[in-house]
Amino acid sequence: MNNAPAQPHLSRTECQELLASVPDAALVVNSQGIILAANATATQLFGYASADLEGKALDLLLPERFRGPHREHVAHYFSRPWPRPMGLNLDLIARHKSGREIDILVSLAPWQSVQGAVTAVFIRDITAQKALETAVREARDRLELEVETRTAELLQANQHLREEILERQRVETELRQLTTELTRRQAELERELQSLENYSQSKPSAVTARAYNLLSLAESAPEFFAGLTQEYEVLLEKALEARMYRVENDLSAKLRRLAEKLGSYSASPHDVVQLHSRALTAKVKGIPYPRANVYFEEGRLLLLELMGHLTAYYRSYYLNVWQGKSPGQEATPNKTTTRED
Repeated sequence: MNNAPAQPHLSRTECQELLASVPDAALVVNSQGIILAANATATQLFGYASADLEGKALDLLLPERFRGPHREHVAHYFSRPWPRPMGLNLDLIARHKSGREIDILVSLAPWQSVQGAVTAVFIRDITAQKALETAVREARDRLELEVETRTAELLQANQHLREEILERQRVETELRQLTTELTRRQAELERELQSLENYSQSKPSAVTARAYNLLSLAESAPEFFAGLTQEYEVLLEKALEARMYRVENDLSAKLRRLAEKLGSYSASPHDVVQLHSRALTAKVKGIPYPRANVYFEEGRLLLLELMGHLTAYYRSYYLNVWQGKSPGQEATPNKTTTRED
């Protein structure tokens, strides 16, 4: 004995009244997929009059590409009808009379009418909702892309910033080391200059003074010594030009003439160092270390060469004296200058 509850039987009038009370578009379809009734909302949604829909296949309201598969779905559904609610994540599309496609949600409610098994099809237009969802999704995608792009740019900028910071730290470390080294070298130059000044300003010992009976050249002939100092400053400048600009200067000949002038006044090594010290002090005062260092380096070479020329001058002079030549035949040291203790 079948204890299943009897299905309700609705007359046509009751069916129409039921459809009229539904806020969504509603159709009644039989097991062959034929539309038996449609409410006013359905006619407004699809653009057909009720008379144009009743008796027509439900396929009329579908795009052509879906009609074949839809007939199979209808046959399968009516073989075992069951209530289906809206919102099952199905992408369903209907077709307006004009050919415009409509995004829809569909719910199904089967029942037994006086005409046999039928199903009420409730249809809701979600075209605007789908458009909004699409717009939101596209906006979200654009935002995510923008965030990814911006994040990548920020990461790259951050990496560049880290590299710049590291490079700046490296440069600052090198600058500190260079500053320390320059300070050390500057101090060495200052000590060297101070040593020269101390030596040049020291008085000859009593023994030396008595042996030669001579004053320092700066004391016995200050104007002459000042002129020689200026000449030596010019030689320092030319030595620097020759080194920095690869300029050819006949410094040896000029140093030899300067040594002859010094020898003519019986200059001592002490006088030569004093000459070098004063000229070097005048040239390096208030200038940057690199340029001052070049003056010191070139000055050392000039001082050695000047000493050599002066030694050669005195050797030549005393050789002539030993050979019995008269002082007039060779340049002789000036004997008019005396030194005191």
